Amino acid sequence: MKQLSIITENKPGQLNEIAATLGGNGININSLMGDGVGDRGIVRLITTDPTSAKNLLEKKGFKVEEADIFVIKIPDKPGTLAKITKQLRDWNVNIESIYLMNKLGKVAELALQVDNPKKAAEILGL
Repeated sequence: MKQLSIITENKPGQLNEIAATLGGNGININSLMGDGVGDRGIVRLITTDPTSAKNLLEKKGFKVEEADIFVIKIPDKPGTLAKITKQLRDWNVNIESIYLMNKLGKVAELALQVDNPKKAAEILGL
């Protein structure tokens, strides 16, 4: 699965520009997270068409980085995230981004971008 990270100015209207560009071209956003830090913002997206989304946003002047991510399902209970992150830490796998995509009953879906996806998949039994 591909994640797009869009680097923006931290000012009103940036998310609207991204959403309008994608929606106006028939691209749906499946997952979204964003943060503003100082004068910069970062928006992370999973879309129905990451290649077209990246091209459209770059034409609008956004800096867009594409990365492979994977989604894991974990029990939604205290301590599960600590166990998984400890396993990755113990094998020296760095988490570059992580966010909750969904909660379905007693299961949580997390999106992870790591510096060594092959090793992380092996560690987590994917």
